[in-house]
Amino acid sequence: LKKIDLEVNRYIRQNSLVSTRLMTPDDAIGIGARALFGEKYGEEVRVVSMGISENSGLGFNKDTYSLELCGGTHVNRTGEIGFFKIISETSSASGIRRIEALTGNEALEYIFQQRATLSSIGNLLKASDSEVVVRLANLLEQKKNLDIQLSNIRKKMALGNGKGDSGFVEILEKSKISFVGRIVNDFEGKDLRGLLDQQKREISTGIVLLLGTMPSRVSIIAGVTDDLTDKYSAIQIVRRAAEETGGKGGGGRVDMAQAGGADPSKVKKAIESVKHYLDNLY
Repeated sequence: LKKIDLEVNRYIRQNSLVSTRLMTPDDAIGIGARALFGEKYGEEVRVVSMGISENSGLGFNKDTYSLELCGGTHVNRTGEIGFFKIISETSSASGIRRIEALTGNEALEYIFQQRATLSSIGNLLKASDSEVVVRLANLLEQKKNLDIQLSNIRKKMALGNGKGDSGFVEILEKSKISFVGRIVNDFEGKDLRGLLDQQKREISTGIVLLLGTMPSRVSIIAGVTDDLTDKYSAIQIVRRAAEETGGKGGGGRVDMAQAGGADPSKVKKAIESVKHYLDNLY
């Protein structure tokens, strides 16, 4: 895009004459004119040539930069365009890109606005324009580290401050398997994975069900230790918990699966439902 910007502005600065001729379509195409957008043309077409580019192969003298069949209104010289700036580039269709640009005063105003935005960011970061990127990158790295620290603290708080959770392990009456059913408030689904892995390590063998509650939804994750995956599936466990909390579905692997619910008030009921299911499965 920068290359296109520079090239177009170079031909604008040429300030060369813009010429138009009326020709037959065949004659126009014969000197290299481009017919755009698959339009149908009559017996006579308007041919617009702009810019000087030696040995381009376009035009009568083979030195025209741009030669097109066009019915639009144009400047008399390229210099009247003033300035050209691309502001966006997107996909228009398969294999076709669409470029949007501004010219003249509108292009300059765009540059001024961009400059003002950069200055505002610099003021907020207390950095010069040349230091903005480095300062922002440092702040984002600091935020990332703080987020990790906060996540670790929340995990420790949710799982007993890292002192072990044997008090939360329940041996189911019939199946005799170890089961942990925990409700952790204000936890999103993405944060529950680490909690699950830690809880599975602590119990060594058994099944873990964690339900993270938010004001209007429930994130559900279940894990089955490797020695029990031939009998129990985490997928079936989260689906049962999801159903009890007003959700549907759930998926993953037999050793770890996730689902969602809609009613946080039903999380205790979901745990009891899963316990009953596991204790009576065999």
